[in-house]
Amino acid sequence: MRHPIAAALAGLAFTAMAIPAPAQPFKAYPVDEAGEEPELQALRDSLLEAVRRRDTDAVVALAAPDIVLSFGGHYGTETLRQWLDGDSDVPWAGPVYWQWLQDVLELGGMWWGPTRETDPQFCAPYTFYAEYPADIDPFDVIMIIRDDAPLHSGPGPEHPVIATLSYDIAEVFEQYPSPATDDLTDPYWVSIRTADGAHEGYVVSTDLRWPVDYRACFSRDPESGAWIWESFLGGD
Repeated sequence: MRHPIAAALAGLAFTAMAIPAPAQPFKAYPVDEAGEEPELQALRDSLLEAVRRRDTDAVVALAAPDIVLSFGGHYGTETLRQWLDGDSDVPWAGPVYWQWLQDVLELGGMWWGPTRETDPQFCAPYTFYAEYPADIDPFDVIMIIRDDAPLHSGPGPEHPVIATLSYDIAEVFEQYPSPATDDLTDPYWVSIRTADGAHEGYVVSTDLRWPVDYRACFSRDPESGAWIWESFLGGD
């Protein structure tokens, strides 16, 4: 089943770093490799500070003029400004969009390995480039993003905790959105099985991410060589 955010976006020929299924519990531990390039880290950190302040002008100023914002032809700083300030035609514009951007930037990041030396690209969060078992579809993979996340026997906090998960990778079976609201930031429950098959149960959405969730990517400008924020988008 597709993530509700990812399902609304289309067109990406998604390339995953897939590897054979492990015999032991498979994990995706937090990592932040931005410090390997001080100029990149300075750009990413400045962007995160501006996002936390909800400073539209500062965020727009840090974006590449042609920043890519979707796989449907949305790009550029004017569109970015509209979506940050709120656009009635875009359900996730405004506060939801701000929160997605903050969540992404607060979860570290990794380099895209195959082009690390020739055409370096860094993407946040780390879950976008994290490895996961090859036999799981990227739309059915989730990664637990905290220590000791409770695994419940049913879709809600009233159900018993049957295990705890720490940075586990798991396969998704079903999602249970909250019936109380259509707010895209509201937590919902996800039915999962860990990649090693050891645990099945339900986790709350705030404890996990899909690899195809929103991500912010950075690369070097081909002319100046300076680091630029080139994209913020999600989906397939």
